[in-house]
Amino acid sequence: MLPLGDPRGGDTTHGGTAARDRALDQLEAARADLVPAARAIAVELGAGGASVTSPQVLVELRKRGWGAELDAVDLRFMGAVFRAGWERVGWVTGKASPGSHARPVAVWRRK
Repeated sequence: MLPLGDPRGGDTTHGGTAARDRALDQLEAARADLVPAARAIAVELGAGGASVTSPQVLVELRKRGWGAELDAVDLRFMGAVFRAGWERVGWVTGKASPGSHARPVAVWRRK
């Protein structure tokens, strides 16, 4: 696991947080079907203090029949899934983050 800092260089200063929150609000509204389903799966996977990543949730969504919906949307909606009640505890890359094309993926744990 990588250190806790954001390896993507995200800007949370100078309005970055407000812009991010607006974008997440829009994603949540636009994907009102997928976000709650993904959240429920994330909570299941994170039971007992287990860590969870977006790729893990996406794999489980596909197993549960959401494949066609996932194929039709931009997967950035997953940012809205972990926006409340979760804390980022690190990052993974490579084989530890399947489907991410070796990009860093946040590791989350329930607060």
